[in-house]
Amino acid sequence: MSCNVIISRLPSQIFQEPKKANQVEQVLSEFSRCIQRCAVDAGGLTGALLLSVVGGKMSEGINFSDDLGRCVVMVGMPYPNIKSPELQEKMSYLDKHLPHSGGRSPGQALIENLCMKAVNQSIGRAIRHRGDYSSIVMCDRRYSRPATLSKLPTWIKSRTSTHTTFGPAFAALRKVRNKNAHESTHNKLLRCYKNIFISRVGTLMENLEKSWDFKMVMEKT
Repeated sequence: MSCNVIISRLPSQIFQEPKKANQVEQVLSEFSRCIQRCAVDAGGLTGALLLSVVGGKMSEGINFSDDLGRCVVMVGMPYPNIKSPELQEKMSYLDKHLPHSGGRSPGQALIENLCMKAVNQSIGRAIRHRGDYSSIVMCDRRYSRPATLSKLPTWIKSRTSTHTTFGPAFAALRKVRNKNAHESTHNKLLRCYKNIFISRVGTLMENLEKSWDFKMVMEKT
């Protein structure tokens, strides 16, 4: 089955990272509006899917907080182009001046660090505040290597689980999604009650201040 056929069957609207930088804002606006519509009545749509390139226009500097990024899927590992003359010079310099460690040359360590830096920048776009949540799916068996896992942020590394087949992986995603969605709704209600409480207290204080001012005026007269 071709990729186009699979995408056409998805119950989500598909967006792609544009080739031109001046079109990024338009794509992001349409992506955001689609998600907002899905939260109310999407007419069969379950959400939106944004396809982008690691190191591209949308992997750094743009926040996909809250409903804009409830799941990030990393396909493969974004290693840099080792044929780049600049990178080859850096690797050669490091290999000459630094010792080998753990059976790897300093040049190889540089490549792995650049790769995981790009990964961390990309997955970090989706979780932007304390109450935010997102599932992160890394589709490559190399992510399960201890050396690779060690380069993930601690708050992500401590919550990782490995699945080799689709069924268990999807079940784990659904479990996390349901749990976080429930907690998010609960937190929103708490914030709502808190705002109502603060509003009522503020109104009460204003009334007390007004009555106190009136009392002071009466006493002076």
